Amino acid sequence: MYFNDENLVPLEEDLTLELSLLEIVRGLEGLIRQDLTIAEGESFGEGDWAVIDNNGELVSPAATPVAMTVPVWCGNADGRSDVHATGKATILRGGRFIYRTTKFDAAPSYNVGDALTVKDLGAGEKVPTIASGTDPVLARVSAIPANGILEVEVL
Repeated sequence: MYFNDENLVPLEEDLTLELSLLEIVRGLEGLIRQDLTIAEGESFGEGDWAVIDNNGELVSPAATPVAMTVPVWCGNADGRSDVHATGKATILRGGRFIYRTTKFDAAPSYNVGDALTVKDLGAGEKVPTIASGTDPVLARVSAIPANGILEVEVL
């Protein structure tokens, strides 16, 4: 078989690397999926976390974390035509599920059972990080990071 060079596209990513944005490991049966409107100007990808504001819309986390923060399963940053058409992202509620992700604050070191929250650390983060002080605990570390993947139990 002959391949014409003009029809080949260069490979721009390593397809052997695992990319887990929000891979559910356990607890799928108790999950509640809900589609909520994304506030104007906001962008969420799979594995990001969003705050449900007083209008029932999804907004980015602020520097002060709040309890009504949920993981995004399908967002508008992923090029999904269904989300762009409806203006709604699919979030996961119900708690007590575990997922693997590459989207977390990589700066701290983690231990199993560490309390996690979601807050803007200064660069618009929308990912789990270690909770401190009076931060609401949204999740816990289920398995320590290995190969750049953290296992998270959502409470």
